[in-house]
Amino acid sequence: MKLTPELIHRFDIEAPRYTSYPTAPLWSDAFSSGEYRARLTALNKAKTPLSLYIHIPFCSKRCYYCACNVVIRKPNDAVGDEYLTYLEKEIQLITEELGEQHPLEQLHLGGGTPTFLTDTQLTTLMRLVHRYFKVSDEGQRAIEVDPRSVDSERIKHLATLGFNRLSFGIQDFDPAVQDHIGRHQSVEEVAEIFHSARSAGFESINCDLIYGLPGQTISSFSKTLEHVSALAPDRIALYSFAYVPWLYSHQSIMPEDAFPDADEKLSIFTTARDYFLEHGYTAIAMDHFAKDTDELSIAYKNGTMTRNFMGYTTLATEDYLGIGVSAIGYVAESFTQNTKDLKAYKASLDANQLPLEKGLALSKDDVMRRWIITTLMCQFKLIKKDVEAKFDVEFDTTFHNELEALKACEADGLVSCSETEITITELGRLFARNVVRHFDAYLDSSKKPNQFSRTV
Repeated sequence: MKLTPELIHRFDIEAPRYTSYPTAPLWSDAFSSGEYRARLTALNKAKTPLSLYIHIPFCSKRCYYCACNVVIRKPNDAVGDEYLTYLEKEIQLITEELGEQHPLEQLHLGGGTPTFLTDTQLTTLMRLVHRYFKVSDEGQRAIEVDPRSVDSERIKHLATLGFNRLSFGIQDFDPAVQDHIGRHQSVEEVAEIFHSARSAGFESINCDLIYGLPGQTISSFSKTLEHVSALAPDRIALYSFAYVPWLYSHQSIMPEDAFPDADEKLSIFTTARDYFLEHGYTAIAMDHFAKDTDELSIAYKNGTMTRNFMGYTTLATEDYLGIGVSAIGYVAESFTQNTKDLKAYKASLDANQLPLEKGLALSKDDVMRRWIITTLMCQFKLIKKDVEAKFDVEFDTTFHNELEALKACEADGLVSCSETEITITELGRLFARNVVRHFDAYLDSSKKPNQFSRTV
């Protein structure tokens, strides 16, 4: 479907991303470490496989656009070694309740810059994971990679450690844009790393791009698209940049007058989307793309795709642990998030306490709505009888108000509702958040502005 700026203007609203439900602003410090331990015990009894996210917060230099939880440090062994010590302390506390060698299907190292750690430290970390968890031989093991922090030998080492998916942060190849955002990497340097990854046997490579950065134009970003196409990544994430210097003061370093205006930003996005569709990629919802032959593209088309905080995937478990500073988890129908402060994180573990900052135990209604939202966001179809059988409700009665609200989406061509099912249309898939927000029991007009990102 041709996506035009006019359509985007029409449906571009503020709405949660729904990587979680209930959404993070509803979590609180009322959720205790004791409750977290009880949930881990419940998961231990169930013995169901889980996923694991490990946050490595360190970066050697801050990129001006960044909104991630990072700690700036000069690379040295002491910083990484100390952090690994605390990661093991956290894992030990968790496995006191979870038990050791719990089955693990999915592993993701994010940051920050996971490749801030040395080869020796990454080896140590993977040994810790294997020591405390039973890692599936067929599972996904992904790591986010700053191309500036690796060479061909490091890439080979990642393959040796068992990683089978890489995600490279590229953002933009234009030198003028890179000057504005404080992140320099040449096409030639990145191409060499891509070639090394393919030679090392990596068959799943993702790259991240950002549109709306200072200095970007349709012409300049079109050249970046050509370079990315030549690299032939299996998946592409194309994120919208949000300029919020009142939240992240370092963003004010970028010249405000250099940003593309709203119309040009949308044109940059539609140009990129059309380019990827013309070069063998499937559009996964709004901002993700996968090669037509990629397993994610296939799962998207046949309705088996799933998602969690680690992104869209073909292999997600119901439960996932978050370990490290700021890491988020979902355990036995509860969300958890660690403290975002490194000193507080270490202090908690020194006191033999889990470094929990906030969380939320889901109600039965929360669990049901979370399942509905996730199903619609990933499979784009909801069978009413499935909800009734799973949660022992009468769908049309329980969700009378939601069905009434969906009539406006149906009139806009985003959704089709029948007596038996709700189906998100091809157009609606691009604006799925506009549809599923009607099943959000906590979302109302009294929420303060700028609490959530826009749908484009």
